[in-house]
Amino acid sequence: MPYRRRIVLAMGDAALKTLRAAAIAALSSSLILTAGTPAFADDAPADTTAPVIDNIGLTDGQVYNQMSVFQPTVHDDTGVIMLETLVDGVRSRKFSVTRTGTRVGVDLTSVPDGTEVEIKLRAYDAAGNVAEKTVRVIADINVPHARISPASGTVMHSGPLTITVNDLPADIAKVALYDTGTGKNLDVRTEAPWTFDLTTVPGVKFVNLRLTDVRGNLGGASASYAIDDTPPVISDLAYSRESVVSGVPINVKVTTAGATIGPVGTLTATATDLTLRKTEWYVDGELKSTGSTLNWDDRASTRTSATIEIRATDALDQTTSKVFPVTIDRTGPVVTSLTPAQNALVRGSYFVTNSTVKVPSELVDAELVGLPSIANAPGGLAIYPKKDGPLTFTWWYVDKLGNQSFASRTVIVDNTRPALKLTKAPKNQAKLKGKVTVTATASDKNGVAKVQLLVNGKLVATDYRAGYAFSINTAKYGKTFKMQLRAYDRAGNYIYTTTRTYRRG
Repeated sequence: MPYRRRIVLAMGDAALKTLRAAAIAALSSSLILTAGTPAFADDAPADTTAPVIDNIGLTDGQVYNQMSVFQPTVHDDTGVIMLETLVDGVRSRKFSVTRTGTRVGVDLTSVPDGTEVEIKLRAYDAAGNVAEKTVRVIADINVPHARISPASGTVMHSGPLTITVNDLPADIAKVALYDTGTGKNLDVRTEAPWTFDLTTVPGVKFVNLRLTDVRGNLGGASASYAIDDTPPVISDLAYSRESVVSGVPINVKVTTAGATIGPVGTLTATATDLTLRKTEWYVDGELKSTGSTLNWDDRASTRTSATIEIRATDALDQTTSKVFPVTIDRTGPVVTSLTPAQNALVRGSYFVTNSTVKVPSELVDAELVGLPSIANAPGGLAIYPKKDGPLTFTWWYVDKLGNQSFASRTVIVDNTRPALKLTKAPKNQAKLKGKVTVTATASDKNGVAKVQLLVNGKLVATDYRAGYAFSINTAKYGKTFKMQLRAYDRAGNYIYTTTRTYRRG
């Protein structure tokens, strides 16, 4: 037994801890199996030994930049599991040793450049024991900057291009031209002259530089250039104006072969170029506007055509000109017919109006305006008058260029019957023989058209002149017959006299 104890002691603290734990586990199992009740062994001694930091990885007075990392040297009998860094006791950063090893960094955010700061390193083992060590360093957080020449945004033709890097800091160590897509360096300079020779082709050229100072601080500089070898391209014009009729767009394509436009609207030109500088509008040789649109208003003129020229110029003064001849249509739809006729007499609860224009294919809309009661009807639109007398209605027409025209008519609404009175006629139930004369008077504010004689309900005679008179040959009818007069006014309203019955004597 003493011999075994000497072996254990020779194994060291770590091995002893492991061996004692295994022995206790085995003994506990044995006691449980044999006695059926728990048995307790002595607890293993706790780990109270803190890790040891041999080297923090930095030295007092060292200049330290924000982007660098450092690697401490630490050890512990059970192993270090985590490292922590602090700057002046704050801005903690923690690093898992199992993931990053012993590589660590510090957060120098908001630390003034050139300031002396305290960096503290803490090391933790699995039992929670902590060791710490501090060092004071000088913060170098200046990110290097530079100015590129030619300046970003410069416009140029394609070909050789020399980039010069200016205003570099004195402690610059390296300038690298790199590809932002891959991150790989394309060319590197470690000393003056800080220049790079490139070749450009039409398009946009991007230049990206990575700057590194002697302490490893990283900065950058970039520029872009427009490489333009061609003049602007001008496409067709577009003529448009606000919709006169809701939902009906007014758009016309104007080509170099010409087009017809209205007297008012907006003309839009599309000029494309990498470095387009200005677009000018000339109408019949006179400069009217600059920009992509022309507010077209030719209503004060009487001309029927014009020449529109577009001149587009880019930043290198490369210019393109394009001419567009246009015909100006300032006339609304021309009406060729409109019903009813002017001052026509109309009657009934409604009457129908219709119209036609000279070029129906150009018509966008035609409708009645200013009347409260209108409806569709066979042959046109139905108007519902509210009272007798003159009624004026107006048609509104719009063509595909937005030109408008109006046509009005006045009709006389007459829904009043004429007046009719017998002035001479045998009395009702009178006996008659031979020929009998019947006379009447008729009147109407818009004129009487005719008065008719009806015998037994059938039309016998019509008189169109005032002093209306009819002769009845009683021999033509049976022993009894009925007589009645009917009068029409010029609007078609009519009225009957009371029926009289006669017997033949």
